[in-house]
Amino acid sequence: MPHWQTLDARLSVFVAPDTVVPDSLYRDAVGEEPENTAIQRLISTRVESGPFADGALDLQIQPFRIDWNYHLAGVPSSPFLGSFPPAAEPLLSLSRRWVASTWFPSANRLALAFTLLSRTDNRESGYRELNEFVDGVPTAPDATDFLYQLNRPRPSGIGFEGMSINRLSRWSVAGQRLVTVTPATSHASDMQLYLRLELDINTSAEFQGVIPRERIDSVIADLFTGAREVSERGTRF
Repeated sequence: MPHWQTLDARLSVFVAPDTVVPDSLYRDAVGEEPENTAIQRLISTRVESGPFADGALDLQIQPFRIDWNYHLAGVPSSPFLGSFPPAAEPLLSLSRRWVASTWFPSANRLALAFTLLSRTDNRESGYRELNEFVDGVPTAPDATDFLYQLNRPRPSGIGFEGMSINRLSRWSVAGQRLVTVTPATSHASDMQLYLRLELDINTSAEFQGVIPRERIDSVIADLFTGAREVSERGTRF
């Protein structure tokens, strides 16, 4: 069983193009002012960021969507935000505070995304572990660059009429280095191999209408359940 570690996490809310986002959104949801703000007027995008939990948080506001991106920052003491699923809790707690705040947008789609890694000894052992989760993993000792992507939709787990949940997953074995940068030097660790799982669990674009605000928390919890299921059971037919 892989020991999944969380590299990053994202909550996305898809909104109408004329949605007016209050300037105080970051402060209202996080409880602190952002440390940095960047505005790209040509693409109508605003990004606010600051420290958050065991990493950093970016709020990206653009036409049609609002994204909260939780990721590593600076010179981290660990190459991960923590084990999955517990490391997702800061982002989930933020979502609950946001939904309970004075402003939450009219949303027609929601998404949760995670990048997860689990250490493996070498490519061959990584492929053996992947074989427990997905189909078609190569067995030839010289096989490389295997990549498996699949969406396995399912009906909403909260009985939401007309809504299905996309469970998009992307599986591979990948190398990663931790790079430490100081004003005087930079140091890259030895290459480590990991099982890599990229998850994008989202409500279907075919859903017509607005998700009632009183159901937002339940839908996000349903998305998180889907992420946990895929990370634990895979997408084998």
